Amino acid sequence: MFRQAAILVLLVNNIFAANLIRERIQLVDVFFPNYLHNHLQFRLVFHFDNTTKDAVNVFLTKLSTPLKIINHDIDTIEPALKKQRGVTYLNLVVLSNPLTFANLYRDIQTTDFVVFFTNPTTFLPMPTNFFNLSNLRGSRGIAVVNYAENVELYNICFYCGDTKGKITLLQKSSYHQPLDIEFLFSNNFKNFGGHLFKVAYKDYLPFMYCSEKTKVNNITLCNKAVGSEFLLLQTLSQHLNFTYQLIEVPSDVYDDLVHQVILKHADFAIGGISVTNKRTKILKFTDILRFEPFGLIYVPQKSFLSNLYQYELKNLILEMFLLVVLFLLSLFVNFLSRWCASSKLSVEDVFMIFVKSKYEQSVNVKTTASNSILVIFVSWWIFALIVNVIYRSMLVSLMIQKPVQDDTLQDLVDEGYQIVLRKDSGYMQLVLEAEARLINRSKTLMLNKCEILPYVQSNKALVGIEFTLNLIHNLKYCSEVHRTIVDVRKFAKKTVSVTPHAWPFRPETPFMDEFNKYIKKLQNGNELIIHSA
Repeated sequence: MFRQAAILVLLVNNIFAANLIRERIQLVDVFFPNYLHNHLQFRLVFHFDNTTKDAVNVFLTKLSTPLKIINHDIDTIEPALKKQRGVTYLNLVVLSNPLTFANLYRDIQTTDFVVFFTNPTTFLPMPTNFFNLSNLRGSRGIAVVNYAENVELYNICFYCGDTKGKITLLQKSSYHQPLDIEFLFSNNFKNFGGHLFKVAYKDYLPFMYCSEKTKVNNITLCNKAVGSEFLLLQTLSQHLNFTYQLIEVPSDVYDDLVHQVILKHADFAIGGISVTNKRTKILKFTDILRFEPFGLIYVPQKSFLSNLYQYELKNLILEMFLLVVLFLLSLFVNFLSRWCASSKLSVEDVFMIFVKSKYEQSVNVKTTASNSILVIFVSWWIFALIVNVIYRSMLVSLMIQKPVQDDTLQDLVDEGYQIVLRKDSGYMQLVLEAEARLINRSKTLMLNKCEILPYVQSNKALVGIEFTLNLIHNLKYCSEVHRTIVDVRKFAKKTVSVTPHAWPFRPETPFMDEFNKYIKKLQNGNELIIHSA
């Protein structure tokens, strides 16, 4: 890939130099037939104007491979090229005024490379913020080839630590020496050179929680954190060589966290962020980190007799049945031991005699009163002990989660339950669009995350939440929950759907593929490979 790209740049090197040094124009004929016919790594796009078109035409007359050309002196630039998403384009910009490209051409993808060919007349007037324009920042790599006394190769990297957004001289060579093309595309996002990412976050266990914070200029920064998403961020930073600054978004509304990325106050965000249709239209998300159960929690409010039967009598009836069965089994064992010892009957014969003695009274078994009482007492004591252990185990399981009857949403609304949605539960509203009639019938309230469990415990309400995040986080870190002494055993959960979680980035972010590759390795349990540049 690099060799073919080097040939392309060397050809344009020769072309633009030919416009300045006429005797070098014949070199195009030497390189074209051998190297360009089957280049597959890039779709080549030439950007030129009326001033530079003669130099470009020398090359175009020889080219038979697919190629796009754009004359920037034409008013309608955008329709000149309909680019295919996912295809890597190499934009070779040969313009008398490079600002024309940055100001008018907007269709730069995150997989595209841009190479500017300049001379001292066009290179020196470039403003310092020229390469920080949004349409250029979104490209995978930017370079400048300047024709002065020597050929100068410059690189612009937006995610390289201290050199962020700065034009850096990489190489000087004579007109007869090739350029080192690997430097031209050195920004492969395997080593960010200590680049600092600003990461917006929300406290939301078990995925992100800051345990040590400081406030600087009204901005809350996190110095120490825990949680699965923080651990993932920490691991990525070690393997891709970048640093991060965690910036808290105190609002309970998750859209405020997303807006920090949109407004460029943060590079991306972490902390249990749901992927919704609305957000995917304005942001780019990483691969899915996890799927969270999403639905309704409520406290079943049944009558006293119904609850008594559901949680106590039904189990007690089963226990009494087991006691009777085990008691009869003990009598049979005692009966069997006596008859087998005093007769030559087989076990099957003894069993039939035992059954008949209980129903037909065809056989009388003579036992002493003391032995019968002892057998009954011992067997009852043993089986009562066994059933007591079983009953306690069942009580423990009931304390963890009671076997509540799965009512439908219609049944619950008919019973007078309110449907309560949080302020940032846009996904829940999306899920329940089919149930709009029920939502309109019930009173919809807005709660923050720490008010959910106490409210549900004291009101007849159905609250739409993500189970893991809310139940774990609220029980551990919400003072309202601690004051109210929430009894989790009372809650029932009704899963409506699952929500995917991921990290949001701005659409023009070019390093998403590298992040996704490492995220997949971590989630698949594969060993991470440390890359260095």
